[in-house]
Amino acid sequence: MFIRLALVIEYEGTSYHGFQVQPNDVTIQEELEKALNKIVDKKIRLEFAGRTDSGVHALGQVVAFDVDDSAQIHTYVNGMNHYLPDDISVKCCHKVSDDFDPRRRAVSRHYRYSLLLDTSRSPLTRRYFHRITDAVDIDYMRSASEIMVGTHDFKFFSTASKDQFFNTIRTIFSINIHLNDKIIDVDIVGNAFLTSQVRRMVAVLVQIGQGKLFESDLRNMLKLKTERKYSVSTLPPQGLCLVEVKYKEFSHEVGEKYGC
Repeated sequence: MFIRLALVIEYEGTSYHGFQVQPNDVTIQEELEKALNKIVDKKIRLEFAGRTDSGVHALGQVVAFDVDDSAQIHTYVNGMNHYLPDDISVKCCHKVSDDFDPRRRAVSRHYRYSLLLDTSRSPLTRRYFHRITDAVDIDYMRSASEIMVGTHDFKFFSTASKDQFFNTIRTIFSINIHLNDKIIDVDIVGNAFLTSQVRRMVAVLVQIGQGKLFESDLRNMLKLKTERKYSVSTLPPQGLCLVEVKYKEFSHEVGEKYGC
């Protein structure tokens, strides 16, 4: 008899070519599956909540898989952490329903993009923050972020090729921007996100905060009225972190849990 387990994973993504398995590249998923396979002595392919890009971090990635029910669930936390490299950790294990799907069952995803306001380079923060040297008006950023909240077509904010576009409508539940000394954290919660969407959303907010773009430009982007060629970059990955993925199941469907 088999049971289905969900793991909450934390990782520092600097040394990896993203989460999902790729030929000839080292990925988070590959390292997790290698550790898991040593415990169960067979090959298991993980399902996961989202594909984070190369260099992106996570505090709360979620993966799921089926295993024989003979083992105690704490085995998968302690055992996998024994085999995993230091920049990947299993935080906890949930026993979930047989039909639990970490991607389709997610009700929200929370990403944080961290900016460092500093004219000087900071080697100790380079893996976790994107440094900006020009001053920004936080109030302008916050005001513009309110326009992004709600259900919109975010096609402009994705770097996916045209062939990949099928449904670019996404819902943003909240955006909170916190300033703490030189650090700006932009917390974005939504139902799902397109490729590079969060990094491009934050890039636009920064440019509005610097007076290089205006709220009217943002409204045009959301309405796909982009006759003007907007110069919007995709911010680098190191400032981005998948903070949490939420599920209805975790509050009432879990029969057993270890960690967290």
